[in-house]
Amino acid sequence: MKEPISINEKKVERVIEEKVEKEVKKRLDQKLADIAKSSAKEFRAEFKKQILIAITGAFAFLIALTWRTPIQNSIDKLILKLGLTGEAIYYEYLAAVLITILGVIVLIIISRWAVEKKELV
Repeated sequence: MKEPISINEKKVERVIEEKVEKEVKKRLDQKLADIAKSSAKEFRAEFKKQILIAITGAFAFLIALTWRTPIQNSIDKLILKLGLTGEAIYYEYLAAVLITILGVIVLIIISRWAVEKKELV
């Protein structure tokens, strides 16, 4: 037969349950805080990375715009020098294609260089 639980034993059990509950809540809160901090750090790092990419892209666009006029003037002078004024539009397209190919090649070289740099680090 089961002995009846005394009032003191019930109080002790309640105190133990409360302490266990508090400890579980404390540990859960700490774990959630750690997760939140970790997520905030990851977000901050990704945000900085994306801002850096955007600023780099803006400067690259600015550089491209400043080179546009000198390149265009040089091509125009070359077309005039070669006497190809009647077919200038075709040569402008040819120049655009050649500059695009050259730009892609340069970007490939830079990309490979960047990957090599990352592998070394």
